[in-house]
Amino acid sequence: MTAPVGEARIIVSDILGSPVAEYMLESNERKVRIATRDFPTGMYFYRLSLDGKKVATKKLLVQHR
Repeated sequence: MTAPVGEARIIVSDILGSPVAEYMLESNERKVRIATRDFPTGMYFYRLSLDGKKVATKKLLVQHR
């Protein structure tokens, strides 16, 4: 994030759109570690929101061995 942002968060949702985790980001953070150990195997989506506005949505596949 290069521009000043008041609030940045990543929301992880299951395939049905129900939130399963949320991570707040500090303005100087460029990475976040998402602990998927407690997530059941499956497809998830994560969304980056800046000041309450959706900026990007990506897929996340969780497979446990």
